[in-house]
Amino acid sequence: MSTKSKSTKRQSNLRMVFLEGWEDFLKITRLIREGKITRPADPNFMSLKTVSLLEKEGVKFRRVLKPIAMSDLTLEQKEDLKNKRANLVKNQNTNLSFFVKYKPEDEKPGE
Repeated sequence: MSTKSKSTKRQSNLRMVFLEGWEDFLKITRLIREGKITRPADPNFMSLKTVSLLEKEGVKFRRVLKPIAMSDLTLEQKEDLKNKRANLVKNQNTNLSFFVKYKPEDEKPGE
């Protein structure tokens, strides 16, 4: 028997997503209008099931991130946070944190 509650299981299935481009956002909007998926409360956070369905429908994601506990951060991740090469993003509804490491294409010119 599992020791996780239903809400914990549901939250662990939550993913933070970054779409590849505007066309992918438009595909999601079309799928919502057609009733194939439900409108997410926050478009940056979706269930793993929704992400899989969207990928089957041709939506491309730049990144799909799993939630992480502070105690699970590696030394390298902690160093990246300290040197501002990454950030922890917290979902206000679920209180889950996501580790987001900046990629060179994410940096602003002059930084």
